[in-house]
Amino acid sequence: MRTALMFAMLLTCAGAQAEPARSGDQVFKANCARCHGAQADGDTPIAKVVKPPPPDLRRSGLSEAQIREIVTHGGEGVGRSPIMPNWGFQLSTQDIDAVVAYVNGLKGRVDGVKSAARSQ
Repeated sequence: MRTALMFAMLLTCAGAQAEPARSGDQVFKANCARCHGAQADGDTPIAKVVKPPPPDLRRSGLSEAQIREIVTHGGEGVGRSPIMPNWGFQLSTQDIDAVVAYVNGLKGRVDGVKSAARSQ
């Protein structure tokens, strides 16, 4: 019985390690779009009822390091909105890296066109 349990645990761990890294847009769509919107513009039903509303990430003036801190520790963990969840316990380091790069690449993209990024 104990051997079977250990074997099952090893298979579970091996399966988790074999999971391919997701792209930043996949991580964003699965975890962030609900609040920030599919276009990262902050235009969602949730944004209409929470205060403060999720920001338009395309207009963000945050650095990549600041984005990483917010994603990893949540808004409250870095002195921002307590509504922004802490993803550091739910997402792998690779997924966090991917979504941070994705969000960073959105900066200045309004209506699909690159424009001057505005800080928020």
